[in-house]
Amino acid sequence: MSLQRLFYRGIRSNIKGLSNTLVKCLTSSPDHTRLLQAKEIERNLGDGLLSVTWRDGSSSRYPFIYLRDICRCPQCFHRSSLQRALDPVRELDPSLVASKAELSHDRKQITLTWPNGHVSCFDCDWLFERRLPDSNGQQFEEQSFIREDAQLLGLGADIPTISFDDVLQDERTQLTWLKLIGSHGLVLINGAGSDAGQVKKLGDVLGYLKTMWFGETYPVVNKIGSEDTGASPASIACVPKATCPYKEYRGGLHMIHCRQELGGEGGEHTFVDGFNIAKQLKKEDPENFNRLCTARILYQRKVTNHDADLKMSFSHPVIRLDDKGRLKRIICSEKYRVSFVNVPPNEVPLLYRAYFQFSRLIRNPGYTIKHKLREGDIITMDTDRVLCGRDAYGPEVSGTEVFECGFSDKDMTSSARRLLEKRLSGEGTGFEFDEPVL
Repeated sequence: MSLQRLFYRGIRSNIKGLSNTLVKCLTSSPDHTRLLQAKEIERNLGDGLLSVTWRDGSSSRYPFIYLRDICRCPQCFHRSSLQRALDPVRELDPSLVASKAELSHDRKQITLTWPNGHVSCFDCDWLFERRLPDSNGQQFEEQSFIREDAQLLGLGADIPTISFDDVLQDERTQLTWLKLIGSHGLVLINGAGSDAGQVKKLGDVLGYLKTMWFGETYPVVNKIGSEDTGASPASIACVPKATCPYKEYRGGLHMIHCRQELGGEGGEHTFVDGFNIAKQLKKEDPENFNRLCTARILYQRKVTNHDADLKMSFSHPVIRLDDKGRLKRIICSEKYRVSFVNVPPNEVPLLYRAYFQFSRLIRNPGYTIKHKLREGDIITMDTDRVLCGRDAYGPEVSGTEVFECGFSDKDMTSSARRLLEKRLSGEGTGFEFDEPVL
């Protein structure tokens, strides 16, 4: 089923469900997940907080303004489009306090009545998932430096493999593919044949491909040992690097389809898990790790496309963390690197030491996964995590290899995964309070 049909079916399903919803505010999760119970609740009027004690003895505190703001009733929130109907800036006061708080007889739902008569109902499990860190209450475990579902890859790691036909025809395989990209960063799809356009078909599964300066897809034709091109068997070799570091909006998922392979010794694609490298650097030298999180490197590239010259340039830190301190993106490319940006002279040598240390880890065979693409193989990788390179061919190898490549935005892959998860779980397509999943 295409992404568009999946999306509109979800909208129809949610609209139908809303017609049977009480006008009273109801913020809930599906009945089969309503298991969590509250032991007691208390309004702390002085602090403007609702205190909830859970059955396990833990407690959570919620500001009343926060609870009013996240009300998900039909008057406040359109579930079909996941858009707000409430204008909190115009309608709410940060000092707002609920006039009444009630716990249901089964202790699975909390109902708040507001001074203007508005009523908000929260299922306890839904509310528990949206609890806030509290220095005076429950202390949440510190977020892991690396996302919990991430499986770090190194020498000898197996690349997860799935069938091209299954990806096109089976939604569960599509979801498996996207989950593996999220956890491993790298998935091999085989059985795609040699025809052009197979990358476009994968793009259609996700929604559509990202349009770049070359269009949606681009061919790569390497004529090894050819006198007219002068390409030697060693000329294709390159150190694993980030894709398109000179762009601000890089494609999130890179797909490389081998349409015609070249036999003989060598020519393997090499992959390095940037998260694994960053983890090792932090272990070896936390100061250098921090330097590469803050200093930016300028990258640039000039190309000619349809008789127009393009000069692309952007700067990134080598290591980017998210707002929770977890690894988010690794960008390192010697080929397109220009210089560090706005770094005082006395700090430049220190940054070079940090950069060289990171680069040596990238080149360390102990962190490298090698795979020689065969005709019909499509390697798909997370560009924010996986660095890709090539090994040289043996000196006697000659001939032509052909690839077709394309990208999908991370927003698109994350959207496709969410829709598939909700569709296959039978819960419609409404999805709230989630972060990018890939």
